[in-house]
Amino acid sequence: MLSHNGTAGMAVVMRTVQEYAYPFPEGAVAIFHSDGLATHWNLSAYPGLGNCHPTLLAAVLYRDFKRGRDDVTVVSVGRRSANADAGG
Repeated sequence: MLSHNGTAGMAVVMRTVQEYAYPFPEGAVAIFHSDGLATHWNLSAYPGLGNCHPTLLAAVLYRDFKRGRDDVTVVSVGRRSANADAGG
């Protein structure tokens, strides 16, 4: 996914806003984080974590990879299958 340099909320002239669309199939998880989280994490080091609730995934990444010298934001969202609420 595309990212632009800058600080959100700063009084700086903003470049043209561009919209990008990405596929988000059932079972997918998207993780977004600020630069306060180290970038060397890999979900494969946490077997099964990708199948857990996105809140738990964000919490584990925060716990294990926050830099400690900067603020950090971690947002994770998942797309459950259509029949997940039906017990399937």
